[in-house]
Amino acid sequence: RDVGPGIFVIGIFGGSSASIFSWLGREELVRALRERLPEIGDDITVLNCGGGGYKQPQQTIALMLCLLLGIRFDVIVNLDGYNEVAMGGTDASAGHHPLFPSRQHLIPTLSLGAGLLTPAAIELSAEVLREQHRCDELAARARRPLWRRIRLARLALGSLYRAHAARARWTEKKLQDLSLGPSGWRGIVSLPFDPASKWEEIADLWARSSELMAQLAKSAGAVYVHILQPNQYVENSKPISEDERRYAFKPGNEWSRHAREGHPYLQRAGAELARKGIHFHDLTGIFSTHTESLYTDDMCHFNYEGNRIVARAAAAAIADAWRAEKGPERTAP
Repeated sequence: RDVGPGIFVIGIFGGSSASIFSWLGREELVRALRERLPEIGDDITVLNCGGGGYKQPQQTIALMLCLLLGIRFDVIVNLDGYNEVAMGGTDASAGHHPLFPSRQHLIPTLSLGAGLLTPAAIELSAEVLREQHRCDELAARARRPLWRRIRLARLALGSLYRAHAARARWTEKKLQDLSLGPSGWRGIVSLPFDPASKWEEIADLWARSSELMAQLAKSAGAVYVHILQPNQYVENSKPISEDERRYAFKPGNEWSRHAREGHPYLQRAGAELARKGIHFHDLTGIFSTHTESLYTDDMCHFNYEGNRIVARAAAAAIADAWRAEKGPERTAP
């Protein structure tokens, strides 16, 4: 879609939760923004700039690439946190520096390029791509005017989207059960790193990446908002429903343990970002009064209603940041 001067453009950056949010939360985000910021006009578009498995500094790199391609943003939202501590913590425990993408994404990619990926891993990678392609097709269909007007149709598409997205994520996790590539890759993709200091390293890299995104946004004339996403493994962040306890709460697995251990470090680093003047918002407790089921899996993803709740909070954060930087006199772009 054209994102010329007459359109208010919001870019959503982060991992799979951000990518899903850019679709399932889009309608509520736009509605709430029109309510809170009538001066920006009615023509608002939300661009999905996130990707499954992204963790810092990948969001920062994605923003740099978007700006180099000439994509214009009015607001840049970074919705992240889980991948940094879940995948990042798991990789860091094995000596994989958090600067690099997750091992389950990076090593198979390097191995494929070198012709070293096993047939089983190739088949799993192809399945991931097929499921992601189905998600893209469903998202494109949901943006068509007819589907957008029929609530039941949107809900059906949303259910299918989540099912395919879940299959893509679980297939990605299966890749970790296979060999992550020949041992020779370790020397190529590693930097000197002490796993004992992983949480400090991860939180510091995450915070510095956010500061750089804020600087890039400012240089491009955009407002930057950083949101720490909700997660069920943050202590006392949500009453877990019976359904969620069956399919969306597995505190004993490795990613869950690292999510629980790592989030306090991100929360402290985020509070420091806010003290530095960055529009940072910790939404890990936003579901604390919600007893209904909001999570769709045992990682981090939330359902349609969960995305709507996050969208309303994100709209409030965007409105506050916009008025703080642009002033109430700002008219439509």
